[in-house]
Amino acid sequence: MNVLLYPLRYLTLTDEDRRRLLARNLLTIIVITTILSVPFIFSDANFFGERGFLDRFGGFCGVLTGFYIAALVGIASVTGTMSGLDKEIQIGKIYGIRENGAQVALTRREYVSAIFGYLAFVSFGLSVVAILLVATAGAAKSILPYWVGCITLCLFNLVLSHMIVTTCHGLYYFIDRIYYQEPTLGAKVKRD
Repeated sequence: MNVLLYPLRYLTLTDEDRRRLLARNLLTIIVITTILSVPFIFSDANFFGERGFLDRFGGFCGVLTGFYIAALVGIASVTGTMSGLDKEIQIGKIYGIRENGAQVALTRREYVSAIFGYLAFVSFGLSVVAILLVATAGAAKSILPYWVGCITLCLFNLVLSHMIVTTCHGLYYFIDRIYYQEPTLGAKVKRD
């Protein structure tokens, strides 16, 4: 995979049922996209203009990119001796494809790194796109039909919705699953 697009390898990850993670979350993504899009399509709410949704989101996205990079650094710098961080995920396996085409089960560190690397990439990309759309909105509005703006709005919100859902998965995994340890039977304790 091209180095510039390497963070997008997250989109190739599959779960235990061999479903792409994107497909697993598709219904939730569509619902969030609809909730984000409907107010702007059916009213005069300001999505593209100055001080509108995109303008404000572009600034917020810069902060998000920093958060995602900090999470990526955090997972990369945790010592390998901690609770099997570098062992394959046993419950809720996630599979990735290596450069040679082989499908392998990911470790917790690989999975969380893939999540936050993807999120940093998407956040940075959405920030740039938001800035470009705000800067060109005035000129585009006068020459493009209304439906082009609606499609652009929905596509932007679709990517944003996927970022929201993936952030929730990443936070859940970072908060709970990364430290999960398989239960083991201990030695029998003799009581007097």
